[in-house]
Amino acid sequence: MQNVLIAGGTGFVGLNAARAFADKGVSVVVTSRKRFDEAGEALAADNALIRVEYVNLQSNAEVFELYTRYRFDGLVMLAHAHQYARTRAASNALYPMLLNCLEGARISGVKRLVLASSKAIYGGMSPPYNEDATFPIQVTYPGATDEARKLPRFPEFETTVKRTTEMIALDYAIPLPASTSGLSGSGDNHSLEVVALRYPIQWGPGYTAMGSPFSLIAHAAAGKIDSLADRTGYLGLPIAEFWNLLSGSASSYVKDSASAIVTAMLATTLPHSIYNVCSGFNDVARDQLEAVYRIVPGARDNIGLAPEMLDAGGAPDNGFNANRFKSDFGWQPEHASFDEAFADYVAWLQDNPY
Repeated sequence: MQNVLIAGGTGFVGLNAARAFADKGVSVVVTSRKRFDEAGEALAADNALIRVEYVNLQSNAEVFELYTRYRFDGLVMLAHAHQYARTRAASNALYPMLLNCLEGARISGVKRLVLASSKAIYGGMSPPYNEDATFPIQVTYPGATDEARKLPRFPEFETTVKRTTEMIALDYAIPLPASTSGLSGSGDNHSLEVVALRYPIQWGPGYTAMGSPFSLIAHAAAGKIDSLADRTGYLGLPIAEFWNLLSGSASSYVKDSASAIVTAMLATTLPHSIYNVCSGFNDVARDQLEAVYRIVPGARDNIGLAPEMLDAGGAPDNGFNANRFKSDFGWQPEHASFDEAFADYVAWLQDNPY
């Protein structure tokens, strides 16, 4: 791969992926829908292999014009409707972005697409959450039993959108024959390879949405925000409650997420088209907070949470792991423990605004 397009590349996953590609000597174009993206411009200014293009991915004309100016070998699809969207229109904004990028890739001969998918795709299903699981037709959730309360639950719309986008992307890897169901046509013999990487909750340098308890405590530990006592995270849950829901579940440090994207893009072959990917970090919530106070002893007052507020026991093992990805590509997360990742994150925040 000589030139890669990262659609939606100025989000925190995209920025880290762009750096990881550039470290491998791969030229990267990242797109932003903003008229001026401070984070993207700073990234490009620091590395000659990274460029920022301001493109409305919902406009097929703008997307196709971009593909005509560059010869992309690979596409990383990170653009999405915001996870806090609560209307059909906001959620549906993703589909034209995805289809425009896919059509541009197909027509211009892009070799491989890496789609950043989500663990939310398993919403409403019973564990184990492995790549060969078959989705139910409808997204339903069991009654709120004691065990169910320990498992993170995703909004039905988010699960539906993630499944739909993944199915659309994976379908593009299947060339259409010249005749389907008796209909005549010229067929579609492109050679686009598609691989979907399903991530759990992600956190690390560049995160700004402040829905993750891990990022909130890192920002508090670094003195970027005040006490967490009255703050809420994703879905409006109090930090301690949301953290307890995640207790014992795998997460992904964004630098590991980025290295997995690069690994999938540069791999010689793709033994599978779907992979669960995570750093691991399935420590229980209380142990994680105690690790935070060991790493940054002075952060206790600013964070404002006592370890006793968090679970000392984790949720049942749901089977979500990166074993298939590790086996196929020899990949290992670069940050071997929660402690190591958190220390890296706080060090980043000391030198950067977010």
